[in-house]
Amino acid sequence: MKKRIFALLLAGLLAVSAVACNKPEENPDLTGGDSNGTSVVTDADGYTVVNETVYSLTNNLNLRSEASTVGEAAAKVDFGAVMTRLKYDDVWSVVNYEGQEYYVMSEYITTDDLAGSSFTPCNKEMHTTSDANVRKYPTISSYVENNVVKTLIKGTTVTVIGENDAWYKITLDGKQYYISASVLDDGTIPSLNDIEGYESKFANNNLLDESPKVMYVTSSLRIRKYPSAVDAYSTVLDSLKAGDTVTVYSVARMNNGEKWAQIKINEDPNDPASSLIPAYVSYDYLSETKVGNNKNLDSLLEAYNFKEIDDLTMWVPKTISSVNVRTTPSAPEGDISNRYKSLKSEEEVTVVALGQDKYADWCIISLGEDGFYFVSIEYLTTDENKEAMLTLNSALKYDGIEECEAVEKTVKDTGAYYYINPALTSTYLRGEKLEAGTTVTIVAEGTYKTYEVCLVKDGANYWFIDANKVQ
Repeated sequence: MKKRIFALLLAGLLAVSAVACNKPEENPDLTGGDSNGTSVVTDADGYTVVNETVYSLTNNLNLRSEASTVGEAAAKVDFGAVMTRLKYDDVWSVVNYEGQEYYVMSEYITTDDLAGSSFTPCNKEMHTTSDANVRKYPTISSYVENNVVKTLIKGTTVTVIGENDAWYKITLDGKQYYISASVLDDGTIPSLNDIEGYESKFANNNLLDESPKVMYVTSSLRIRKYPSAVDAYSTVLDSLKAGDTVTVYSVARMNNGEKWAQIKINEDPNDPASSLIPAYVSYDYLSETKVGNNKNLDSLLEAYNFKEIDDLTMWVPKTISSVNVRTTPSAPEGDISNRYKSLKSEEEVTVVALGQDKYADWCIISLGEDGFYFVSIEYLTTDENKEAMLTLNSALKYDGIEECEAVEKTVKDTGAYYYINPALTSTYLRGEKLEAGTTVTIVAEGTYKTYEVCLVKDGANYWFIDANKVQ
């Protein structure tokens, strides 16, 4: 049995979800590329020739006389300093600053318009289509400290006073901020259309094998007035914590595909004798098994129906900054209530068991005297070089990604990056850029959230790329 599970592990590794870092709301262009969409010109040294405005992402940025970090910098600039980029490669850019040419590391500059000069004035009301980060500056770079000032929930209306292709400038609390264009939309604010006819859906009760049914809560969980997580119209009535039990009377799938459980609570929270009224919790965070004892492996195996394996060494991929270690095999988006600690990039762990919840593959790792805890196996790798891996099966788990007949396409003039996540975020960038004219084999494609992507087969590996970057 252990050999079989081990084989399944090697066959089924690894897809990276959008949990550990920012929400997948924005798609960075790490080097700027060819902003005009014209043919790429490369000089004798292999640099891509451009003429574009870039900005410093940090204070005391070193400008150097050659492409080397050895020795003193020729000059320094602070955050927001404006420069003209003349050419770049994967590591260095050549910029003109105050009439002098310098080398600067590309990761510390951006083509994002920090000065706001490219924004066209407007005045209109828009709403957030998902939880959205409000930022001081129009960039998602991690080098800009304290950039996120707050997060708006889905359905929040904002006043937009400026726009460009990637960002909206808004007014909030009397100040100007920025929100990614990918998470704002015109038109009607999301309404109860997603749950239209929900009462009849729960009356049918065709998703629950027995009713009523006692189930266990796997993570902190909000009890809501309606079967929807949109705070704008679904009032939070109470909350539950991991280990609590609820009596589920019915389970139904909403028009947007979400599964919700109907429970009953006292109409008057302060009066246990008051009448019971329907309320709703997300079914994703309920389990038929009780929460186990993290000090006892047998308890966890029994509680979550995991299978023990021979000790297996794995690592956090070097492309991932940190991975959450959890007390239960559950990872609600943005929820850290069951987080025990974090693993660092390239950190080694010992895997002792494997299992699944409704949507993800998990492993149990041993932390010595601290006990046994859960890590999404999609955030680990068996590669000794700590390279993240992605398989066809794990890639197809993402909503909207469908396998297709293998077809060859060509990378466009702007080039394309490899990613191991269909949200195309820099956190999950492989680090390799495909140059213009490269032929790739597409084996799956689709739209994940707002991102149009293709899955590329490269030897024994699979990678996501931006579908707009190939033809």
